[in-house]
Amino acid sequence: MRVNRFVLDCNIWISYFITRKEQKLVDIIGNNDLAVFSCEELLEELNVYYIIHVLKSIT
Repeated sequence: MRVNRFVLDCNIWISYFITRKEQKLVDIIGNNDLAVFSCEELLEELNVYYIIHVLKSIT
């Protein structure tokens, strides 16, 4: 049986966060019974983006 694999890199997550459609991405993952794997580097990149975004919004 062939298994399809998709990479949701940091740019995909950030795009959904910027457009405030992160729930749509969560729904796609849930509705298609997808397993999501992550790594420390991806989480760190998302944290850096979040910190930069927050700092820009308060300056």
